[in-house]
Parts: sequence; structure tokens; C-alpha cells
Amino acid sequence: MYNKEKTAEKLRELRLENNYSLEYVARQLGYRYTKSYKEIELAKNRLSVINALKLARLYNISVDELCVSNNIAFTKYCYYAVFYQNQDGRYEFFFPDLDLKSTTCRRRINEAVKVAKTMLIKYLLSHNEDLPVPSNVDEIKLSSNQDLFPIEVDARVIYERKENILVKKTLTIPKYLDDLAKENHLNLADFLTKALEEKFKNK
Repeated sequence: MYNKEKTAEKLRELRLENNYSLEYVARQLGYRYTKSYKEIELAKNRLSVINALKLARLYNISVDELCVSNNIAFTKYCYYAVFYQNQDGRYEFFFPDLDLKSTTCRRRINEAVKVAKTMLIKYLLSHNEDLPVPSNVDEIKLSSNQDLFPIEVDARVIYERKENILVKKTLTIPKYLDDLAKENHLNLADFLTKALEEKFKNK
């Protein structure tokens, strides 16, 4: 979890260094009223994951530089989910620490885990209130038909994918491959993007 007071101080410093007004930053976050953002700088309101990502992009720094935390990446979260089979033999789940449970069932446990991961990401990106500290394993009581799985997500990756944020990379490849790519009118950036998406499609 991040330090609300120190992060608020960091936000004020960054805004003043860049000569931005409260109104301007509030608009960048999509706020209708300046007060909504001002209360974040006053440490009265929590900085949500989605707003942290937007501010990091605005100031061209990483989220971890923006949010002062206890050596924990601000966008990385791990909550435990309890899985169990219903009467039809399909898997359902719920998060003991969050108001979050499955709305659909899956035949395989690995499919249910993927659904839980997706739901946790959406939850993190849409909630502005303080998030509860994840429970320890020994604090969660299970029934005989229940299993516990840690669900870890990185909201930064999902946000960047959603916003289609691009970065420039310099690559070194053999000349003959470069020649072949040009002869076949192959766009290396598109080819590399598709190859990486395929490799990390389940991440």
C-alpha cells in the first residue's frame, strides 16, 4: 500500500515544477470539479490506480516514482480468491477481502482463475476508495470443498494495453533478415508486436 500523505506531497511538487494549475490537472483526470483532485493533493482522498497511471503519463515518470510506497509496486496487487464447485460441478469464486464474486461459472479451475484475474483488474481500475489490506493465508477460513488461490495482477500493464500506449525501441538484427523483411514488405514493428502479444497472451 502507498503512503497517502507523502504521495500527496509529491503530487503537489510535480504540479508546481511543471507550472500546472489544479484546474489543468483535474481536467487531465476527467474531473468536472477541481475540488475532486485538490482533495487528493491534500491527502483527503485516495489516489486510485487509474488516476496514478494517468498522472505518471502526464509527468512522464513511472507510477512507482509517483507513488511513495513501502517498496511495493503501486500497481501490483495480490488478493486471495476462494474457489469451489457448485451443484453442477462448475467452478465459482469470491474474494474474501473485496465485494467481488464470480458472475459466471467455468468447467475448469484454470479458466475460473483467468476470470478472477480479469475481474480483479476491472475492480482495481474502477474503485477510488481505499482498498483493504489483503488477508494472510491463515486468516482465511475454508470449508472442505473450497480451495484458495492467490490472484496477482499488474494494473499498469492492463491500462497501457487499453490505452495502446506506444514506446520506441531500438533493435539490432542480422542484416540478411532486415533485407528479407524489406523485400517482403514486412513491418518489423507490427511483426514484433504480434509475436510478443502471442507470447504473453495469457499474462
